Amino acid sequence: MFVSLVSFVLLTQVNGQYDVVPAPTGKTEGWRLSIPKVFDGKATLPNLRSTTPGTAANDAAWKNIRTNAAQVVKIAKEEAKSEFGLRSPYTVQVDTIASYNTPRLASLVTGNYQYTGGAHGNYFFRAYNYGAIEGPLRPLKTSDFFAKGSKWTQDVTFAIFAKIRSNPAASWVQQGDIREFNEQDLQTVGVHADGLTFYFDPYALGSWADGPFKIKLSIEELGPNFKKGWLLQR
Repeated sequence: MFVSLVSFVLLTQVNGQYDVVPAPTGKTEGWRLSIPKVFDGKATLPNLRSTTPGTAANDAAWKNIRTNAAQVVKIAKEEAKSEFGLRSPYTVQVDTIASYNTPRLASLVTGNYQYTGGAHGNYFFRAYNYGAIEGPLRPLKTSDFFAKGSKWTQDVTFAIFAKIRSNPAASWVQQGDIREFNEQDLQTVGVHADGLTFYFDPYALGSWADGPFKIKLSIEELGPNFKKGWLLQR
């Protein structure tokens, strides 16, 4: 249930698209949309709009939520008209996993549950990192946090494997099916004052039953190529 500190976000339909209009005040921003027997959606994000990078992260997250909700609503309405209809409403639910906000660097990680039929829904993480360090404000990739041209993926792979190699839930790591990570595998990352957290969706390190993973690495564990000064920017 949303409390009084939540600023609700309006989702209005314009020309078949859904427009998110974030409220300017409050500690969190929230959205709900319910179409009886067809769709149920809700989302809650922290209000990071006290900084320019935070505003960019909020805007990017709402744009993604808006686009995804519109797609799921469209599919749900089509399925509802089909011969067999919907067994249950399609669902989109977005919650905040982690956030970090400074005048020059902001990070927002969401956990996203989506049900569009089948035996179970899907769960995935999304990261929105924005910074105005070493250049103008821009979306940041994980590689931006490391020295250009360095073999940072090897450092991060080694550190992550050291933490999950003995975890029986990481079944595909245990079985030797996953031996290294490439840059794309490491794109979902959250920023903290003392390091980075890497997020892996279900089916990334094991089966659906093994669940999602999050592995936090300290500044030291991130290796010598990590730009630790970025976390000191204010």
